[in-house]
Amino acid sequence: MAFLSGTSERTGDESRVNITVRPMKKEEAEIVRQIGKRAFSGIERMLLGKPKQACVAEKDGTIVGAVYYKITMLGRKKTAYLEYGFVDPEHQGQGIGSRLYKGTIDYMWSLGCEALTAQVKGDNARSFEPLMKNGFARAGIFELIHRLGLIGMLTQFFLNIFWLCIGMDFYLAVKKTEVRGKKNSLTQLFWYLLVNLILGSFALFRMGDMVSFLTAYLLLLLGQAAVGGMMTILCKGKWKFRMNNGGAGIAAIVNVLSGIFPMCGGWYPPSYEKGSGVKKELGMVEMSEWIFLLLVTAASVRLGAVGMIFYDAAWIGGILLLYRILAVYPFEGFGGRRVYEWNRAVYGILTALSLLVMFV
Repeated sequence: MAFLSGTSERTGDESRVNITVRPMKKEEAEIVRQIGKRAFSGIERMLLGKPKQACVAEKDGTIVGAVYYKITMLGRKKTAYLEYGFVDPEHQGQGIGSRLYKGTIDYMWSLGCEALTAQVKGDNARSFEPLMKNGFARAGIFELIHRLGLIGMLTQFFLNIFWLCIGMDFYLAVKKTEVRGKKNSLTQLFWYLLVNLILGSFALFRMGDMVSFLTAYLLLLLGQAAVGGMMTILCKGKWKFRMNNGGAGIAAIVNVLSGIFPMCGGWYPPSYEKGSGVKKELGMVEMSEWIFLLLVTAASVRLGAVGMIFYDAAWIGGILLLYRILAVYPFEGFGGRRVYEWNRAVYGILTALSLLVMFV
């Protein structure tokens, strides 16, 4: 799967670390893969294969990290896609990751690339921060079309499996040109609701009343976002709502075949500084949204016989609760992971209550 993860954090001693970033040699592919296996876990670890092309970080003659990349030709334009990035866990915290990314990006430009792309999970600051410091921005579909053309956007969408990357954002850098990134919360919220209503309408054959179904869906999505937004008032800095534009293909397929599967979206803090309490804030925002969903779903279950909109809300709410319980990739973008990483006891209580609402 396409994502960047596991980079090291900068420290005050990073200038003392002797790091060389260079292209990987063919015979080093298995060594690099084994380092990646140690850096990743779960499904991400299982999907990691041998790199065909990569840049490696070398410390005192030993490979300690790598970035996989692929070169794509869009007509006459050369584009590089940064696929995976990681640092050996034994060498993290030495500033290796930031140097690895910068060295790789500089090398991509030296190859004559006109644009660089990457996909990163919404909260994976260790990967998106070095990208943004090197000219990348979170790009929406219209910006991708503007910079890469329609064919270029579709190539990135399908060839680099962005259509499968649930809960991820697309990052883009264009040589000598500033990319317009996602900024406005209201605009992002509008697209989040509109795209999900369109995807939800793919489930037409299951709808007794399309207006009732889509109204219930809209109210649940909007209600969660509104409650989360109110909770961010208590947090540090100005949080912004953002729709993660990865995974549209999976969402469309699931909506057509079996149920409701929304594109991910949520509130994001201005920074992820270590020790700032951001993990607690992330968890509390998602907890508030989860409680809202629990209450509305429970009430809708009781009122299902009163009107079709309550029946639809109970059905949709149950599915959304299930996605929150599944706090692992590819479902972690629905918020449960944030609660789990903040407070496992709270996560356990919310999970138990959700199961009660869904099955009792």
